[in-house]
Amino acid sequence: MADSTETMADSTVTMADSTETMADSTVTMVDSTDSTMYSTETITDSTETMADLSEPMADSTETMAD
Repeated sequence: MADSTETMADSTVTMADSTETMADSTVTMVDSTDSTMYSTETITDSTETMADLSEPMADSTETMAD
């Protein structure tokens, strides 16, 4: 057989430069100013109504022997 010379066209794999453009990740937090629901501790207006402390003392009439 005539000497087999296999001439392959030099394989140049040209890949389209992989540029991964991510949508600039800006994490905008709703200005974390610990506004814990405007911490309004409404302690049901502490009205201690004490049964109008009127101590009726049996009208002290001291009748002393003249």
